[in-house]
Amino acid sequence: NRFEEEKSVKRTVSQIGKAVAIAVFATVLGFISLYASPVPMIQDFGKMLTIGVIISFLGSIFLLLPILFMRHKNNILKEQPAVAAQVPATKKETILERALKRTTKNVIRFSIPILVIVAVLSVMGFMADGDVGVETDIESFMPQNMQALKDIHLIRDTVGSTDQIILYMSASEILTAENIQWIQHKTNSLEEKYSDIIVDAKSIDTLISNLAPEPGISSEDYIELVASLPRQQVGMFVNEGNTESVILLNIRHLAIDDLREFILQLKDDLADASMKVQITGKSVLDVEMVNGLTSGRVKMTIIGLALVFAALIVIYKNPFKALIPILPVVMIIGMSGGIMYLLNIKYTPITATLGALVLGMGTEMTVMLLERYLEERKTGKEKIESMMITVTMIGKAIVASGLTTIGGFSVLMASEFIILRDFGFMTVINIALALFSTFIVLPAIILLLDRFIFSRDEVEKIRLIREAQESVYVN
Repeated sequence: NRFEEEKSVKRTVSQIGKAVAIAVFATVLGFISLYASPVPMIQDFGKMLTIGVIISFLGSIFLLLPILFMRHKNNILKEQPAVAAQVPATKKETILERALKRTTKNVIRFSIPILVIVAVLSVMGFMADGDVGVETDIESFMPQNMQALKDIHLIRDTVGSTDQIILYMSASEILTAENIQWIQHKTNSLEEKYSDIIVDAKSIDTLISNLAPEPGISSEDYIELVASLPRQQVGMFVNEGNTESVILLNIRHLAIDDLREFILQLKDDLADASMKVQITGKSVLDVEMVNGLTSGRVKMTIIGLALVFAALIVIYKNPFKALIPILPVVMIIGMSGGIMYLLNIKYTPITATLGALVLGMGTEMTVMLLERYLEERKTGKEKIESMMITVTMIGKAIVASGLTTIGGFSVLMASEFIILRDFGFMTVINIALALFSTFIVLPAIILLLDRFIFSRDEVEKIRLIREAQESVYVN
């Protein structure tokens, strides 16, 4: 877009190169915040996003600009001398440019009410975000008519359980009278206490009870019977050194909140153990993943905002310049949480990255518009005139970028997998909000904080340039 305006690679790079570099840097920092997630798949997602953005930036400089230059040069050579000598006609405004102008005029007129309304919606969204559920059940991510999922449900209905919790025990010697008594008592008591959750419980005692000649054998006979059994059988519950053992709890399929509550109750029940006991298994990992997603996504967003703000302060050396591109993005993140709450869309391992994605992609748009505004202001124009030119000239590029991104992510909405469909839908919503904030919220913020953007020397320089331009116009 800027090359079409400048018709020069050198001027394009000098005029917009810095803005693009800052925007890309801010985007990368937003994506780097994904590294703070405790979930490895989210960390890998952040790495690939970072690599992709950097490659895209290098491609725009070293591939796109040479192609545009060669196309422009080729068009000049094809032009007839008579046509080339003609005075170019006044450029006709496009429908988009006229729409952007009208929108900007209304934004300037109602800037305060717009900021108040958006701020209130954002705060309400942040409040509602805490009530958005978290979903890690892999079964809910799949197409519900998938045959493999139907088979799992059939097995669960038949045997009563496909989920398992493992009680892992360790001691210098597992097979002591005290430990054996505790395992026997705990295996039976847990089955009785949680009969509505535990389908069955298996331990070394289950094996011995089936093989013992009579019930209630002594500890010595118990240990001798264990030693006489094939190692392969005993190895299911006790390791070869008799220092580790397990109790296997086959449980019914529970919702995450119910599963978390059950695990907390189990911890209380195991507090009287005569050895070290830990609760593990896939079901426990599901709960830990929910905790990681719940706390991790907030942590990622905060880290991303801090990184971007710190970087912009270093670049601009002005806290207001650093704050302006971030404020609209923060508002988007809040509204995004509110929308998820209203639409009853839960956070998943993928949608948990939305905060960082919005921060990365939204900051890119806001930095580009801010940089163009600063460029126009430094030429001596008044702030309203600068904003009108900024939105008109760079607005088309931002809209095109946003719409192509929306088009790319909207494809995910056609997926049969619910996890991808929800991610695609919310990403489309967030990018649309990013466009909204760039053209509606950001101009209002810039005009409101314009007096804090420039130093006294810069203000004086802008005044002198404007006076010189007015003098030339009068003469």
